[in-house]
Order: sequence, then C-alpha cells, then structure tokens
Amino acid sequence: MTVVQRLSGAHGTRDRRIRATGALALSALVLGTATACAGSPANESGNSTDAGTLNLQYSAPPGTLDPWAQGPAMLQQAMYDTLTHVDKSGDAVPWLATSWKFTDAKTLEIRLRTGVKFTDGTVFDAAAVVTNLEYGKKNASNGSKSVLAQVKSVTAVNSSTVRITLASPNPDLPVAFATGSAGYMVSPKSLANPGSLRLASNGTGPYQLDTSRTVAGQKYVLKQNTNYWSPKTYPFSQVTMKIVTDRTAQVNAVRSGSLDVLAISPGTSTSGLTIQKGAAALGQGIALLDVEGKINKALGDVRVRRALNYAIDREALIETVLDGDAEANPSVPANSSSAGWSEKLAGMYTYDPDKARQLLKEAGYGSGFDLKVLSTPAADGLVQAIAGYLRKVGVNVTIEDHTSDLLQQAMSGKWAAGNTNLSVTGRTFTDITLSMTPGAFFNFQHVDDPKITELLAEAGGATGEAARNKIYGELLDYAAGQAWYIIPGLINTRTAYDAKKVRLTNGSTQAVALYNIQPAD
Repeated sequence: MTVVQRLSGAHGTRDRRIRATGALALSALVLGTATACAGSPANESGNSTDAGTLNLQYSAPPGTLDPWAQGPAMLQQAMYDTLTHVDKSGDAVPWLATSWKFTDAKTLEIRLRTGVKFTDGTVFDAAAVVTNLEYGKKNASNGSKSVLAQVKSVTAVNSSTVRITLASPNPDLPVAFATGSAGYMVSPKSLANPGSLRLASNGTGPYQLDTSRTVAGQKYVLKQNTNYWSPKTYPFSQVTMKIVTDRTAQVNAVRSGSLDVLAISPGTSTSGLTIQKGAAALGQGIALLDVEGKINKALGDVRVRRALNYAIDREALIETVLDGDAEANPSVPANSSSAGWSEKLAGMYTYDPDKARQLLKEAGYGSGFDLKVLSTPAADGLVQAIAGYLRKVGVNVTIEDHTSDLLQQAMSGKWAAGNTNLSVTGRTFTDITLSMTPGAFFNFQHVDDPKITELLAEAGGATGEAARNKIYGELLDYAAGQAWYIIPGLINTRTAYDAKKVRLTNGSTQAVALYNIQPAD
C-alpha cells in the first residue's frame, strides 16, 4: 500500500491500483497476492459456512508460514486477519480496525474490533497490536519492513484504541495495513517464540492449519475456524494448497477443474481458460541493485544506468516477450494511473542505442563493461532478451540462475543486479516507499537517496490534492531519472479461474485476495 472516511485528496483519483510489495522475483506465486477488495463483514454471528474445498497451488514450498517473514500470501490471508482490507478503488476499509483517523500528518489513531480472539484463546486488543507492530519493526523480513521503518512509536490508548506516531508522514498507512504483512495480527504468545510459527498458525483468521493432513513442502490443508467472527466472508469449509512447480501442470489443473484460481504469467497459453484481466501492475526486468557502484563501479554512474535504459526497445520487448499485454514503463515504480504521471515521464527512455553508446562513452565505458545478473529460470526469457540489447551497446552480460537459494543470494549483498518482479499499486507514495527507500526490503544495498526521502516527506505533509500531485510529479521524474531498474513495461495482470466453481469479486482493477474468491452463483 482514510478514516473510514477516505483520505480525500491524498493521492488523486485513480482507476487502477494493484498490490504493493517489493521487487526481486523470488519464485512465482500460483496464487498469492497482497491486495484486493472487500466490503463490510458479511456475518458476525460466528456460524460456520460450507462451500466445499477451495483448491489453490503454490509454485515453490514456503520456508515458513510466519506472516512476519517471507511466506506465501494466500496461506497468510487464510490464517491471519489484517487490520484493514481494501475496496475496488484500492482504498482501505474496516476489518480488525473498525475506524481510523489522522489527528495530524504524523499521528494515526485506530479503533479496534472487540470480541475477537486468537486461536489460542488470547484476546485481540490494543496491546496485541502494539506487540505485533513493535515486533515487526524489529524483526520483519518482508515488504512490511520499509513501512514499519517509518513508525516512531505505537501506544495503547485503551483496550480498543491504538495510537501510531510516525517519523515522517505516510498517508497510505491504512492501505499498507491491508496490502502488506504489516497488518497481519499474530498472537503475542507466538511472537514470544517465533520459531513456533514455521509450520503452525496462531491468528484470528478464518482458517487454521490442519497439521495432521499437512505435508510440509508438498501440501498445506487449512480447516475452518468455527469461532471466526465473519464466516460468510470466507465461505469455503477447507482450503488446500499444493506445491506444483511445473507451469504447464498448473494450467492443465485449471482446465481439468482440480485448481480453482491461477495467476497467469506472460508466455502462458490461456486457450480454454476463463480469464479476468487487470491493469498494469507488474514490472518485470532487471533491478540495478548497486546504484552506488560498490560492487560494479559502472552502475554507480547515473549516465551508465540511463544508457542501459536507452539501449532497450520497450515496444519490441512488450510484443515479443510480454505477449503484447503490457504498458510501456520508464523503469519507475508507477503506472499511467499514478498521481504525478505525465506524458513527459512516459517518453523518458525512447529506444536510442546511439544515445546509449554516447552516455557510456561519456561515463568512461566506451569499450563497455561486465555485468553479472542474478536470475531464476522463470524470469530468464525477459532477462535474456534485455541482455541481448545491452550486449549490442557493449555491455557484457552474464546471467546466473538460482532457484531454492534465490532470496539468500539476493540478500547476500554481493549482487549488483538481479531480475525483478516490481509490484505497482498506482499509489505513488506507497510504490516509491516500497521500492526506493533505505528500509525497502528488496533494496538489498540499503541505498539512501536523500532527494527521494525529502520529496516523500513533502508529499506526505502537503495540504490539498493539487499540491501533493505536483510533488508526486517531481518525485516520479526524479526516480525515473535515477534509473534503478531496467523495466520495459508493466504487465497487465491476468487471473484464470474455474467459473463453474468460483467467482472473483475484486473487479478488474485489483489483484485477488482470498476474500475475493467466492462460490459461483
């Protein structure tokens, strides 16, 4: 990623907002998202519901089920409630938090739902929220890290009210509590022993892990929480998630009816599938992680990074590699619906290999340089295509694939570049914060650009939509000019589903969350 009133004017009006999380593509989720839409709780009676089993798949076994770690989103959404949900416009709506308001630009007060308990019987209250946010600020190892880095303090005003004080303004914080794991609530007793969460659950969510039928690394079975406070929001009596690494097998499973929902990636045949199309939300390409030149000196020169962007033919890459279904992007975490977007920004890096060579020459790399890129087999099609263009202007690109240890490799700090899966929400403040600030999880070199920090602070504290959007325009122009990425375009999201069994309630502009999957009419 707004009282229950919206934060009107905070971002301007946009039609397209998709999930926000960080950057490097670790392994593709078959279905696992961080945002979607929701309304008011459908039922608070505590009665269970039964719409049968929802069958999902994940393309790689999770190392942990801990929501404060880098776990699979769909499993987290099943076992752990978030403080907020988001609606079809991408705005925060109540969930565990029933209302909220900014008392000033840096202070958010949240009222909490009462009568909710964790599965171990612990009461969900303000003290539990304080424990979770303080724990996450110190220990999060996922996309919530950059959000919580802005939190100065969290205090319980009373048993049902929390006050969050920020070091700098973040108008998107209520949305972040829905779209990232910063909003997942875990029993404080389990946080005292986080290792217990590796293969167990202890949340307030609609499902609990059925350890007797779960086979770690192969299949995860979730049974209904019969004491859940809003059972009709999650009507399936059971959720089963299998680990299936073969993409063809995943698609065939949807066709056969053994898989209910599947996020479609470029190059996938969709013949015979029911598809819901979304907006430009996923930027695939190469992240230039070492923009300070500590590992690869050449990347420390912005002229070199810009040269790499002029070297690629975005339109050709979109047509040949991205199925012609993407929005051209100037390597910035934003789309054409983002506040601050402009035609000038959209045309910043037109294909110009001669200009690329000239910039390289000016930077002292007229004879080229070596660039080693961390990747994974699923991303190699686009990474190889980009590498082909870079080689034409003298850059000697080598690609090294990793799978099971991809995250460990990325976090090692030894890579100057790596393949990226940059998620874009259409919320300028959130997208820049999650991608280009020192606390951003996938900013593995912890690069700190004072100009970005300054502009974010100005935007967060600005009064009025026009003033804020003007700052966002300056921020996006600057971010694109710094060229931290080589992204030809933002892929339009596509989700396949078994229309005989389920319907998707998120609409075409939001990614699918678990609460958006409902039984077919």
